[in-house]
Amino acid sequence: MATRFVLMYPDLIKKLILENPSVLEDYKLTIPYQTIDENYKKELKQNYDRIKDYELTNYYGDHWKPEYDEWVIYWQAGHLIRIIHE
Repeated sequence: MATRFVLMYPDLIKKLILENPSVLEDYKLTIPYQTIDENYKKELKQNYDRIKDYELTNYYGDHWKPEYDEWVIYWQAGHLIRIIHE
């Protein structure tokens, strides 16, 4: 929250000291805003290959092992359960 405040009001802050900072990416700079409806439509398009590609790129450094498949299947099942209940 402090980091967001500094980014929004830089003229009000002279110095910000953070101890043990984590998750400081400002996603508003890299990910465009989506409405709930747009995000829902995008999520409906998720499938095994898209989820695996995301996992491979963001978590496994482009080194895939067969034992990672269970996480893709788990994530995909979670998507299906949410869609069925809606």
